[in-house]
Amino acid sequence: MPYYGWRLTASKPRPGYPSELKHLGDHIRKRRIDLGLNRKELAQKLGTNAWTMKHWEEHLKLRIEIRFYPAILAFLGYNPLQDPKTRGQAIRRERYTRGWSRQQLARAAGVDEGTIQRLENDRKGMAKKPAQAVRKVLGITADPNKTGGQ
Repeated sequence: MPYYGWRLTASKPRPGYPSELKHLGDHIRKRRIDLGLNRKELAQKLGTNAWTMKHWEEHLKLRIEIRFYPAILAFLGYNPLQDPKTRGQAIRRERYTRGWSRQQLARAAGVDEGTIQRLENDRKGMAKKPAQAVRKVLGITADPNKTGGQ
């Protein structure tokens, strides 16, 4: 084969470095590798263990508990959760960002857990006052849509 003088170059991928950031675990792994931390060191910072970190990073069956989200987002320095397109998505995103369960949000807003679930699922026909109370507690001023009442 003739030699044309072309040379292809590319950086060598780092072992374990995610090529795409599809899941929260990918964001965690990328940041951890960038900072030169091992799983055990990061787990201690986040208040969990290395086994749990492995499962988060590799998208195994173990889901990330909501209570860990504030520490994870602080570690990342940004919020990789999807931007909300609906009122329910905005409520869920803010609840996760704060690390609150539905029960905690319901208590803070003076509504029941079922109301929170219906709001997050953008159920139509929701009463205006509970929706406003939840948005007020979370500091959500704009309503991305008016699905299911105001």
